[in-house]
Amino acid sequence: MWLSDSGQPGPSVVISFGVPGTERPPIAAGMALVGALEPAELFIGAGRLLLVHANPRATEEDRRWSEGGVDLNRCFSNDSLGAAPVLYEQERAREIAAALEQFGADVLVDFHCTV
Repeated sequence: MWLSDSGQPGPSVVISFGVPGTERPPIAAGMALVGALEPAELFIGAGRLLLVHANPRATEEDRRWSEGGVDLNRCFSNDSLGAAPVLYEQERAREIAAALEQFGADVLVDFHCTV
């Protein structure tokens, strides 16, 4: 996860990508944003931006999900978040949910594509 804070009042925006590790175009777009923000080539004029590579393990393995056949998209229900995590995707969902709660997003955009 990468955070850019302008220090100025404005919206808090989250962009997530790579929920399924095989959706390459959203991952490429998200990582391009990360690449532009890290050396400060891209500036946000107001508010805050949080970029979330949701399932980096699945991306690295070039698989939709990393283990156990659990789709990260299905791990954000109250039941799933309240249960003890067993698989990586379940733990990652808890990490992302905690970060989103702490960040207090006004808007969340989740990049997807068809493959």
